[in-house]
Amino acid sequence: MASSNKPKEDWIELYQDIQVKNANMPRGHGWKTFMELKEELNIGQVKLRGVIKDLQEEGKVEVYEGSYPDITGQLKRKVWYRIKPGHVK
Repeated sequence: MASSNKPKEDWIELYQDIQVKNANMPRGHGWKTFMELKEELNIGQVKLRGVIKDLQEEGKVEVYEGSYPDITGQLKRKVWYRIKPGHVK
């Protein structure tokens, strides 16, 4: 008897492809999520929130609120950050 998993996997892949097309992600280079920044800077969440807040108040960081499919293919809200051009040292 043939396995019924393959057709199911095909549907999952098609669904995920559609969700990626419907996602609202930032364009351009340098965008990072909160967790990516946390790992790169090797600092805690509270400290990183303070750093991002200070940079926003100084007008040095851009914020993009969009969506991205999670591992199941469901669209989830996500926020990306990047340093504004001219503020990179």
